Amino acid sequence: MCRSQIQVQLWSNGLSAADRHGVLPDLGFSSLPAVPGPTAVLSWSDIWTLGMILITVVRFSVFGTRMRLTLMRRYLSIYSCLILLRSLCIITTLLPNPFTSCTFTFAHNPWVEALLVMSLYERTCADVLFSGHTVDLTMCALVWYYYSRLSPLPCDPTLSWQWWQQLFALFFAGFGFFLLVATHLHYTVDVVIAFVLTMLLWHLYHLHLQLLRCRCTYRLHRVAGLLWWLELGAEDLPAPSTEHESRWDNAVLDI
Repeated sequence: MCRSQIQVQLWSNGLSAADRHGVLPDLGFSSLPAVPGPTAVLSWSDIWTLGMILITVVRFSVFGTRMRLTLMRRYLSIYSCLILLRSLCIITTLLPNPFTSCTFTFAHNPWVEALLVMSLYERTCADVLFSGHTVDLTMCALVWYYYSRLSPLPCDPTLSWQWWQQLFALFFAGFGFFLLVATHLHYTVDVVIAFVLTMLLWHLYHLHLQLLRCRCTYRLHRVAGLLWWLELGAEDLPAPSTEHESRWDNAVLDI
């Protein structure tokens, strides 16, 4: 995806200043108060999103008592699909960046620049549709909402704090969406589309997990075999029974 961001940035640099900074009309921009960032190139949305990612990682990798590896596999599987889709979107249609204070200086070859962007050393200014920040916020909120029960805190074995954890995640993500529009880092449509796509892909993946649990109604095909291979050893999935073991082994081999 970072390589796609660099390619789009190169195209944007070839446009006139009017074409690059002609911000499109947006209902969110006209309805919400503008929130300036701490610096010209850093937005409060960046800080808020990074903070939620770090808190989520600490909560479920350090303080989570179970399902660490299973949750990581599921998160990365869904996230990689969304990032691939985002890379296709940003490279097909170039939209003017509403974050007008953003600047980008091309100093290396595209692959080096992509590595610098991936390491957060630099940022691009032309990857608008759809919002990667919204994907991060939504994914983290979904992890908190659905897995705080499956991966309880050591100090809360009775899950008495589960409701508060879910409420915290919803508030944190919701305020992050507000900041994305209020800081003009993304158009409102970028946030809406990213949110809808993340929700759809998350629930589609977990719907397949539900079908894996009741294997009798799930037609074996390549996607089923891939998911079964990814989910081997998952704590919330039943181990293969003798009756179905050979069928599922064949499904895994038929990827």
